[in-house]
Amino acid sequence: KYVRHPIYLGYLVSAIGALMLSLTVHNLLVFTLLCLLTSIRIRYEEYELSKSPDYKLFKSNTPYKLIPKVY
Repeated sequence: KYVRHPIYLGYLVSAIGALMLSLTVHNLLVFTLLCLLTSIRIRYEEYELSKSPDYKLFKSNTPYKLIPKVY
């Protein structure tokens, strides 16, 4: 209802929690890479799913990909 990819949002929230438990430069780089790869995956999935008229309707009713009112 609010975002098109709630599972990926859950992954990122979990990763933020793990990062907060052990904030190191290495973990921050891993988190940044995770965000980048998740963004690429979302773009690819949206490209493939947009071929379906049903997904186009879903997309028009759910304007945000991952973070409400942001992205």
